[in-house]
Amino acid sequence: MQKDQPVLGGDTGTLQEEPPPRPAWTSKAQYILAQLGFSVGLGNVWRFPYLCHQNGGGAFLLLYLLLLFLLGIPLLFLELAAGQCLRQGSVGVWRTISPRLAGIGLASCLVCVFVALYYNVIIAWSLLYLARSFQHPLPWQSCPSAGPNHTGGGPQGARSGVGGGEPECALSSPTTYFWYRQTLDVTPEMGVGGGLQPALVGGLLGAWVLVGASLLKGIKSSGKVLYVSTLFPYLVLFCLLVRGLLLEGAMEGVRIMFTPKVSAWGTGQAWRQAATQVFFALGLGFGSVIAYASYGTRRSNCHRDAVLVASLNALTSLLATLVVFAVLGARATRRTRHCLHRWGMPRGWGPCREAGSHARVLHPAQDPPRPCGNASIPLVLNAELLSQALAVGGLPETARPPGNLTALPAPQYSAWLRGLPPALRDALGITDCRLEEEMNKVMPGVEGPGLAFIVFTETLTLLPVAPLWSSLFFLTLLGLGLGTMLGIVQAVLTPLLDTFPVLRRHRALLTVLCCTGGFVLGLPFTQRSGSYLVAAFDDYVATLPLLSVAACEAVAVAWVYGAER
Repeated sequence: MQKDQPVLGGDTGTLQEEPPPRPAWTSKAQYILAQLGFSVGLGNVWRFPYLCHQNGGGAFLLLYLLLLFLLGIPLLFLELAAGQCLRQGSVGVWRTISPRLAGIGLASCLVCVFVALYYNVIIAWSLLYLARSFQHPLPWQSCPSAGPNHTGGGPQGARSGVGGGEPECALSSPTTYFWYRQTLDVTPEMGVGGGLQPALVGGLLGAWVLVGASLLKGIKSSGKVLYVSTLFPYLVLFCLLVRGLLLEGAMEGVRIMFTPKVSAWGTGQAWRQAATQVFFALGLGFGSVIAYASYGTRRSNCHRDAVLVASLNALTSLLATLVVFAVLGARATRRTRHCLHRWGMPRGWGPCREAGSHARVLHPAQDPPRPCGNASIPLVLNAELLSQALAVGGLPETARPPGNLTALPAPQYSAWLRGLPPALRDALGITDCRLEEEMNKVMPGVEGPGLAFIVFTETLTLLPVAPLWSSLFFLTLLGLGLGTMLGIVQAVLTPLLDTFPVLRRHRALLTVLCCTGGFVLGLPFTQRSGSYLVAAFDDYVATLPLLSVAACEAVAVAWVYGAER
């Protein structure tokens, strides 16, 4: 072990020598903002709310806080203390503890390289949406026309296919169509590349230029950027929360969020996903926490820093989840507001099943049997079905709906329908509309980018001055993503500068070369099939490898170096 390296002395655990001069944060506030900016990322906005809904709402929140206290804070303290004490990057820290442990740092750097390649593509998506937000109306507010000289029928007409709107868009929604067809132009499968998307290539170039410019002078430049990229998202999230809570049905979404389903604690899935989210939320295993801590003062109270960063991170997740559930509650309420205008099944029609087939379609029960594939399904509005039943006396006096059918609120309609005898309910053929069911329909498909680029954009189009809210929202995503990307790239640069001191004289050139390499290697993610690659990397590169690195760190300190030291 070289003499000029900082080491921990014997069994006392005291620092023996001062390490070589090293850049430092200008203030403690800047250091905390750097750690917070890295740990608080896009996952706090779209992954945590999804997991909360899928794993028992309030029950998952309690489980997450428990595991944050038992697992997250101790491991965060470990990385903060290692970087602050040894004043090196991830490779140097573990090599100093034991040369045999250098592989832990190398694994962290390798994971950071792979994550940086696809994570910056998400920032590129945000840049594209931000650029398109300065339009009125927003381009995802209505379906495009089917022909070059057709203007479509407005949002409502386009949704229903009236007025010559794009048929595929009419079958889904304007925001879904804009995301999959006009932004990604996604291919049917990953094996079909489809060529590079010029707009996405430009967005990726812009994202890497932002990262490179922020890191060009090391922590002196990145520290100033972090004041904006870390604090600005909180301002926008608070504004979105206030505006979201004013939407009709927002409090219903918040109620669903905080309603605990204690049965989720009995499933291994809830525990596994809560533990995984703790690791991801704090950025454990990347080496970024170690790299940032190595530029801090050696006598800083890392116990307090770990608790502070973890607590602020948890509060950010809670704030983002409140915003998301308020928006989803308003969206679900809007979809259930006109329950009687949903399509129902006429009386006398029943399901049929072809031999050897699992597909179910409908045909008149009184007609002779015929192939299900040739059946046409006459759908009738629920209101019309009820009107017909009332006209022919098909509803007993005690089963009549309360109030005007067309103005009946969704909760009253659902409560009345569920109060009918099952046989009568089946005979009517009308469909139920419950807010909880609408939330369940939305959430399974909105994990990840779908929540931001489909569900949120749909709600933003309904707000007054929609372009303003859209611009603020995507600036928030840009800030969250940029803060995390700065930490990821810094976790790669710091070990290189520590291992090869000659590179310190060419820090700016090294930063430019790394960002250029990241842009070139990230081009496959800008193909039409790039979204499949992003999902694959997110599932496999950022899960098991990071958990393995964090486990090795704990074992290395507890048993190799010795916890008593």
